[in-house]
Amino acid sequence: MFKPLLFKIYDLGKNDVYKKYKITTYEIPITKKVYSKEYQGYKELNDKIYCEISNSLKQKNISLVVVNIPARVHIFPEDFNAILKKLNLNEEDYDVNKILEMLKELSKKCDFHFIDLQENFRDYEDKYKLYYKYDVHLTPIGNEYAAEIILENLKNEKLING
Repeated sequence: MFKPLLFKIYDLGKNDVYKKYKITTYEIPITKKVYSKEYQGYKELNDKIYCEISNSLKQKNISLVVVNIPARVHIFPEDFNAILKKLNLNEEDYDVNKILEMLKELSKKCDFHFIDLQENFRDYEDKYKLYYKYDVHLTPIGNEYAAEIILENLKNEKLING
């Protein structure tokens, strides 16, 4: 939901420097520790939408499940910090875990199930196999590993039989 708004606000899609480092529009601005007033307004709208979806589904006895599929730079924070340096951005202004913390907080506030893949992906023995080298997408191994974690969580939360 954030991505189209971030294109407009930050206009990063046209910036060759960001393209060079394979960063999409949301990977840097969404990790800022302090958001601009306008950006905070978009975040609040996003939060409200999640809460309304969760509440609407609960009325129909359906659970909302949100999965955090972390971007490659969130699994390799050293790469993220190197990119910040190359872009002359202050590392102290960014927190690579901000998205994760926002989603955890939002899941409690809006009462939905949250599945986080970030910790599992960081702990994966050969995490470079989870992502394509020159692409932001998961490899078949990454997709299979994500599916295993999601399935296990859904079973543990008794959201599916198994």
